[in-house]
Amino acid sequence: MPSALLCMAVALASLPLDVSATSLYSATLAADRAGYKVIVHEGSSGSSKTVSFAQSLLAWSFAEQEKVYSVVRRTMPAMKKGALRDWQSALGWAKRGDTSAASYFDVNKTDWTYTNRQTGTQVEFFALDDEQKGRGPRRDRLWLNEANEIAHPAYRQLAKRTRGMIGLDYNPSMQRSYIYSDVLTRPDCIHIHSTYKANRFLTPGEVREIEAEVPVYESPSGVTFTDWDLEGKPEGYRLVSGDPYEWAVFGLGRRAAPGESVYRATYESAGFSDWEAYGLDFGYKHPTVLLAVGQRDAPGRAEMHFDQVVFSSDLTVDDLADLMDRQGVDKRKPIHADGARPEMIEALRRKGYNVRAADKGPGSVFAGIQFLRKYRLCFTGRSQESRDQFEDYRLKKHVDGTVTDVPVKLNDDAPDAGRYGAVGAYMKSRAPSASASLPI
Repeated sequence: MPSALLCMAVALASLPLDVSATSLYSATLAADRAGYKVIVHEGSSGSSKTVSFAQSLLAWSFAEQEKVYSVVRRTMPAMKKGALRDWQSALGWAKRGDTSAASYFDVNKTDWTYTNRQTGTQVEFFALDDEQKGRGPRRDRLWLNEANEIAHPAYRQLAKRTRGMIGLDYNPSMQRSYIYSDVLTRPDCIHIHSTYKANRFLTPGEVREIEAEVPVYESPSGVTFTDWDLEGKPEGYRLVSGDPYEWAVFGLGRRAAPGESVYRATYESAGFSDWEAYGLDFGYKHPTVLLAVGQRDAPGRAEMHFDQVVFSSDLTVDDLADLMDRQGVDKRKPIHADGARPEMIEALRRKGYNVRAADKGPGSVFAGIQFLRKYRLCFTGRSQESRDQFEDYRLKKHVDGTVTDVPVKLNDDAPDAGRYGAVGAYMKSRAPSASASLPI
């Protein structure tokens, strides 16, 4: 290279990256310099979690040679509206001298890979619509956008193939998650909480939209109370606007139980061995779930216990039967299974299992939910995935915000299996008294 061009290249390489950012950007860079393996951004809408990770990857791409960074989300349409859009914005906003940072990158839109021509570092964007994508080549940095949408097994596969930093961002819309139990508890993890108030770039209109969910209560005499800190409504007041759950999660960045939760709480099973039956929900890409169920009388409120025997995707009937054999499933005890798969039920019967079709007539789902809500729902220690699904199980809402009695058909494999087993074993014979029921 001629000396004049070499001097120009060195000068360009030494130019600082000019980024207009919030404090989350500098906090992310500082956490990386401090040596944290996992950086978690948990917070409200509009807090700049996503764009701060995008800006951080951009900065690292100019500082590191020949690296590979992976940005992952559950689906590609969601990726394009989230992390990819914020990455493109970060490229457009940032400059080196008078030159846009975007001009340093080659883009392959077939596989959505951005290559920094100066350093050779690549930033790839892909979705987990195919679970095998999580088991691909190794990478140097990983960013999981809306990480609470990504299943624990997929996270483990991605993490074990990442040499350096792992970043996660999400709104805490879930009650229970492996992120809380297995990620935030790591000694090499830093947890950065933020709200929209950290983002000085939000417009007044954007702030108004976020704050529209602040709960406002009114007394019988017409006095109103705005519960900014979710301290709880005063006695006798009624909710007249806003949504405590939406405000907690998307305004304050806190974990909260939504009003549309089907089951408001779950509990640890303090030891149980009297399993009377099983509930089975068939899947393939969705997990097949087999839960052992058992009922226990307890002071104040009866308990329904669940033990996760199978929670796995891509199972043929032979795979499932083999798993059931290895788990010691009692062939004498009834297995109440999804009646929509008669061929699977018949195949398991031929292998000696006492499988019968669960009732799926009109109103059966609502009746089963009402039945289960009479109990304290208790889960064994190995039942975490099923417990997570029970806690995230939601009722649909009308466009005006009112809650229906119809559950959302999403991640409902374990709730369906548990309902089949409990209803089949106990609803007609040993149901607790109606006085123990909870309003749905």
